[in-house]
Amino acid sequence: MRTATLRTLGLAAAGCLLSASAAAEQYHVDPAGDDTNPTQAAPWKTLQKAADTLQAGDTVLVASGTYGEHVVPKNSGTSSAPITYTVAPGALAIVDGSSL
Repeated sequence: MRTATLRTLGLAAAGCLLSASAAAEQYHVDPAGDDTNPTQAAPWKTLQKAADTLQAGDTVLVASGTYGEHVVPKNSGTSSAPITYTVAPGALAIVDGSSL
């Protein structure tokens, strides 16, 4: 079974560290979201949308839920401005690519 919590996935992914940056943006992902919306009030639906959009220094907060997708980041962070994927406070996010 290819299931991992996002927290575990984040520890294994290079460049996914917490960092502050003046130009950094914060985005949100929720399984009930829509990939055309970048705000917390209207979050994206998929981690892949975040992976396609985030730039160096950006952060995405991931809401509780199961994300049945294979995520391939489009952009890279830097040592001083990493791209960060983090679980929202109190959330449990699971990335499950077993059905792919």
